Amino acid sequence: MQGFARFLLDVLRLRLASGTLTKTEDFMELAQLAMQQGLPSEARRVAERALALDRTSGAVESADIARDLTNLARVLRGLGKREENLGNQDEARALLTEARAKAEQALAIDERLNGLDHPELIPRINDLSVIVRDLGDLEAAERH
Repeated sequence: MQGFARFLLDVLRLRLASGTLTKTEDFMELAQLAMQQGLPSEARRVAERALALDRTSGAVESADIARDLTNLARVLRGLGKREENLGNQDEARALLTEARAKAEQALAIDERLNGLDHPELIPRINDLSVIVRDLGDLEAAERH
């Protein structure tokens, strides 16, 4: 599977370079593959481009933007955990704090779009709780 994932990563990179990568879902797949291949900085750039692409549609708040923010938060958390493992605590905290902000934005959008009791909120709340726990705020993690 590793070889196929690397092949798909390269195909998506070529599409990005040639301008034929146009769907947000493809950007997010590229970001996820980059994370899986141990390329979190590339994953961040791609996830940020996906978010920017959806924002060009003119929608300030949409399910797509909430999804993009969640994916970006996951990438930022991955980067933060990597920095933490390397002993770069200040950089790790900055990345995790940024991840928290993105996760909070995604949750707020979904709450406004779907209401407070919608099942779509469960993965958003879980992502936010994990990030908050990583930041060491156990009380806030339990509240989420």
